[in-house]
Amino acid sequence: MSASTAQAFGEVERDAGNGTSAGGPGWRLTVHFALLVAVVAVAAGAATVYVFVQTDRESRHTAHENAAFAAKTAARNLATGVTALKETVANLAATPKIDQAAEQPSCSLSFGLSGLSRGHVDIIRADGSVACSSRPRQGKATPEGYAGADWLKRGRGGPVFLGPILDTATGDRSVISAAPTPGHGVVAAFFALAPVGRSLVDVYGGGPVEFLITTAGGRTILTRSIEPDRWTGAKVAGTRFAAENGRDVDGTRRIYEQADVPGAGWTFYPGVDEAGIMATGPLLRVRQLLIILAGLLLVLLATLAVYRRVAVPIRRLAGHVRATSALTPPSPVPVSGPAEITRLGEDVNGLIRSVDSELLQRRRAEENALS
Repeated sequence: MSASTAQAFGEVERDAGNGTSAGGPGWRLTVHFALLVAVVAVAAGAATVYVFVQTDRESRHTAHENAAFAAKTAARNLATGVTALKETVANLAATPKIDQAAEQPSCSLSFGLSGLSRGHVDIIRADGSVACSSRPRQGKATPEGYAGADWLKRGRGGPVFLGPILDTATGDRSVISAAPTPGHGVVAAFFALAPVGRSLVDVYGGGPVEFLITTAGGRTILTRSIEPDRWTGAKVAGTRFAAENGRDVDGTRRIYEQADVPGAGWTFYPGVDEAGIMATGPLLRVRQLLIILAGLLLVLLATLAVYRRVAVPIRRLAGHVRATSALTPPSPVPVSGPAEITRLGEDVNGLIRSVDSELLQRRRAEENALS
């Protein structure tokens, strides 16, 4: 390629460089890629925040669902037990000549109710003395009676279901179901509440879950799965219990649900330890964060690879064009990189060939004119 060709190409390059551009020079390719990386980083940060928030939200939602399921299941099972107890007492009290049978030396009763470890059923005379009981006799001693008990007075007039009361025969805080007999006595069944609290753990699971049963209106604790001997029969007033605010009787933060026990007037509260539920969140968040960071790293590496694939051929092409001068004939530029850059290189090489061909024709014409 001749010097005149190089000069002409240099003029073309200068003309292109000095041409008027509507918007002036744009941003460097490095800036575009940096902005892309920044957008990806912001998206990763937003995803991280979303993961943290959503993990806590889902943990709480799951805890509420589990507590609600436990509340409904336990309330339904307790209602079934209460109904069975009432029906057993009513049927026994309605048995013909029940009062006469209770006076027989051979009178014996048995008591059993699923989930209860302590309880007894008595046939009680109108004066409160016990005619027959499922409690084992201590020699020839007559079981202790219930003269003067308020529930006995009420029970002679109709069915009663009360609790918690102190069972003077056993010393347990108990629930009583009583129904009148034809002879003005009553049949009364007692079951201790503290064992009910312990049995809830066996039936519905323990760990971070607490079970609390209160009377109507939440005034009195019937039983509690944690320390049932201490809390059975205790008044709610004076404790820190507030289910709507997630506070246990001892101040522990819990996620509560509740369900009423039909036929008993009780309220069942299962509470999931909030600290236990939230403790599983960080591990899950760390795993998800690692996944996000790994994805971000892959995007950065891919961006760097694409940048090198695009920028290096462009720099090589630009450097080759800038190196062209009037004394250095231009040679074909290297063609490499993505399809668009390869096509650009081919176009530049086509321009070089076109300029060289035109100048060659001009030179021949000048030589012919001189000869």
